[in-house]
Amino acid sequence: MKHIEKPRYYAQRLHQLRKERGMSQEELGNLLGIQKTAIYKYEKGLTSIPQNKIAKICDIFKVPADYLLGRSNESPDDLRRFIKIKLYDKWTADGPIEAKESNIGYEVSNEESNKKESSFFAIKFMGESMSPFYIDGDIIIIEKGSDFNTGNDILLTIGKSDAIIRTCSKEPNGIIIKATNPIFKTQFYNFDEMASMPINVLGKVRQIIRKI
Repeated sequence: MKHIEKPRYYAQRLHQLRKERGMSQEELGNLLGIQKTAIYKYEKGLTSIPQNKIAKICDIFKVPADYLLGRSNESPDDLRRFIKIKLYDKWTADGPIEAKESNIGYEVSNEESNKKESSFFAIKFMGESMSPFYIDGDIIIIEKGSDFNTGNDILLTIGKSDAIIRTCSKEPNGIIIKATNPIFKTQFYNFDEMASMPINVLGKVRQIIRKI
């Protein structure tokens, strides 16, 4: 099996790409089907990346192999499409509260490539209702709109409450909203209740950005 000859190139760049994405070594290892200790060794230049993992890494981070291997100094930023979207501290029933850091960069995926900045916004997550998948301080990218599919994580307001994130399921006569933390009760609302409370779906979760 072929290996990279100069580990220092991929070590630095793999570490940089992972940190920019807000991904832990364990999360990257899970995507590659290996232990986080292997990622640690790659990033320290202690071991070379097997050839069959290079393509997968490049696919995850959307960069060419030449960049990862140090054969090209072209920044991956030139190969991605980034947009600036609004960041909010929270979203109340009366509307959003803008964060001090008012804009963040968001990398648009292939399926989103035709969408504009106004199609997305970001919000800081607070609370324990969706742990362990979401934690305090996570920045959540939301695609605006009231439409969603069963199983999507949705940002919504219920009555006069601040916006919350829940996993939602469509039912013939309403919706079920569920927290991942079992201490929070799963709730069902029929269409009449949704209209009278009201329940407003603000958008669906597209990505989590986590600083470590």
